[in-house]
Amino acid sequence: MKTTKIKIDLSKIPVLSISIMYILMIVSSGCESNASNKNAPQNEYKSLKSKKILEFTSEFAKDYIKSELSSNYVENSSTYYISHLTGDINSDRKSDLLIKYGIDGKKEGALIGLGWSIIFSDDKGFANNYLIFDWAEGRCGPNVSGLGHPNKIENGNIIAEQSLYNNDDPCCCPSISLEQSYKFENGHLVSLLNEYNVVNPSKLTLR
Repeated sequence: MKTTKIKIDLSKIPVLSISIMYILMIVSSGCESNASNKNAPQNEYKSLKSKKILEFTSEFAKDYIKSELSSNYVENSSTYYISHLTGDINSDRKSDLLIKYGIDGKKEGALIGLGWSIIFSDDKGFANNYLIFDWAEGRCGPNVSGLGHPNKIENGNIIAEQSLYNNDDPCCCPSISLEQSYKFENGHLVSLLNEYNVVNPSKLTLR
């Protein structure tokens, strides 16, 4: 699969213009249109079951998915590790752990969802609590409601790559990529392209 990164000129590519505006409008199923609603209720932060030092390794991430994150989903689905990043996401001068994971449906026998989970530590370095940002993965179509693939954390911002489909792209292979950036504010992710685009943590996970 050959993916081409391009600079998007919305005036010349109306199809992409519509796709990008759609992304900005519904980046997540929990997206808010009013930026004033940025204070995440405490019940959206989930406490870890066991107290352990937060480690920034794939082994820790995989164990966290198995022992903690998977309990948020029903028995007929399974969660698995894709990738992780480390960096100070909530501006408390401590490193945080961002994990991208997938959700397979056992009945469907295929991918049904994707998600980001961010784990924060307390002052002693123990993993304290976490947030989930997950979304359904539609079959054979542009994933316009997701957050994309996180590539780096830079100056506290999460920079991700969002895939877009051209009109003649097959289902397997979106040929266009768009860089999207998010900043973390009071328990929410805010798009740097549009500060009114606020992504809420998932309250009800895929079931």
